[in-house]
Amino acid sequence: MIRSMPFLIVVISMTVALTIMLILATASLEIPNIYAQNQLQNASGWGQSVLPGGIPTLFSFKAIKQDGAVSGNFECFAVMPDGNTMYVKGTVTNLTISANGTSVIISGPTTVTGFGAGAGTFNAVASQTGLKDGSRENGTLILTTDVNGDGIQGNMPDGSEGPFNEKILKGSIKLGS
Repeated sequence: MIRSMPFLIVVISMTVALTIMLILATASLEIPNIYAQNQLQNASGWGQSVLPGGIPTLFSFKAIKQDGAVSGNFECFAVMPDGNTMYVKGTVTNLTISANGTSVIISGPTTVTGFGAGAGTFNAVASQTGLKDGSRENGTLILTTDVNGDGIQGNMPDGSEGPFNEKILKGSIKLGS
């Protein structure tokens, strides 16, 4: 038994040395994060805003990006000075949150009823300002649509495709990943 002790010590020592070498060798390798594919980005917002000229609007949106797929919705309602309304109802299929986490771009197909009526696409850029209770209040929302089918958003002479530069008076925008 005493003769096998040195052999056992050598085997254990070699096993420990080999384990340490493997750990050091793999530490410098870039091991992919199995959760990287499940990166979650989300954006949501709601509020009362105003267009230049004092035109009141209401908006809401929610978008989630997970595993490369984007889903969500966007709505904006405005009452024009002549009493006509404009309602933009979109499905969010694209979501981009700025690197500094203060703005979001959402876009996708939309249907517009009332002023600017038609079906096409929308693009909305929401920017945050002051921080309060973990969410940012006030800010801006810039909305453009393409409902005339020319492939260019904000391209109608009557302004019905925007850009609509809304100042958020009350509400919240939350952005996260």
